[in-house]
This record gives sequence, structure tokens and C-alpha cells, in this order.
Amino acid sequence: MTLTESLRTVLSRRTTVDGRACRSEYGWWMLAAVLGNIALALLDRAILGPLDASGPLSAFFLPLTLLATIAVSVRRLHDTGRDGRWLLMALVPLVGWALVLVWTCSPGTTGPNRFGHDPIQA
Repeated sequence: MTLTESLRTVLSRRTTVDGRACRSEYGWWMLAAVLGNIALALLDRAILGPLDASGPLSAFFLPLTLLATIAVSVRRLHDTGRDGRWLLMALVPLVGWALVLVWTCSPGTTGPNRFGHDPIQA
């Protein structure tokens, strides 16, 4: 899946947690979201100078991408055969975040699983 396909898929399914997401869909989305937030934070800093809190552009960008990020993360966990509620494990300091990172970077199950068809074979 290319960057544009990934962005189009994630944004069109931004509120859908049903189904599965392949690693490339998840990876491209996370890369775009992080780079977008960094670019807007730098733009905020260039326009407004150093701030104690995040500037208005990056503060506006985060809520716009948060729901889509949660949805694609849940679908990614579905691809590895895990229930989306395991995403809450990321709230556990350090260990939970690292565990969710390993799970989302792991290969998905081959063929259909209880969450749907294999996104790579579709």
C-alpha cells in the first residue's frame, strides 16, 4: 500500500474499528501524522516564537487525527489477532506502550481471522 492509498483508506475509515489494517496502512498513517504534527509545531514556533504549550496549528491538528489514529490502531491489532481493547495497554507507562508498539509492528495473521479477511490478500 502506498502513502496516498494509506491516507485515503485511513481517512475514509476514520471512525471504523471493524476489520483489519495491514502494516503499511498503519505505518504510513503514523508517519504522516507524526511528521504533520512536527511540521505544524515548527510553523507555530516560527510564527509565534517559543511557546510554553503547543501552538494553535499543532493543537488543532491533534484532535483531527486522533480518532483516525485510534481506529487504524485498533484495526492493526485486529490484523495481529488481538482485540482492539489491548490498545488501552498503551496507557501503562513504558512497558504498555512498548508492547503495543511491538504488536503493531508484528506481521498480521495470514488468511482470514475472527476480525475479517486478510487485507494483503484482498
